[in-house]
Amino acid sequence: MRTGAPAQLLPCGTKRSGHLAHRRYPLGANLIVGIDNKIKFIKRMAYGFRDDAYFFLKIRTVFPGVG
Repeated sequence: MRTGAPAQLLPCGTKRSGHLAHRRYPLGANLIVGIDNKIKFIKRMAYGFRDDAYFFLKIRTVFPGVG
C-alpha cells in the first residue's frame, strides 16, 4: 500500500513486518553502529593482509556468538 502519507499517519498493520522482525531480533541502531565500528577498526588494523579468510576469522573472534 503506497500512499503519500508519512509513516506516522499510516495504520499500524502496514508496518507489521518491521515490528515482528524487531520482536524476533531486538537490535537497536546503536548496537548495529557499534558492530560496524568494531569491524571498521579491525579492517584498519588488517590493512595489508592478503588472505580474506584470516580477516573474517578476526571478525568471528571478536563476535563469537554469531554463526
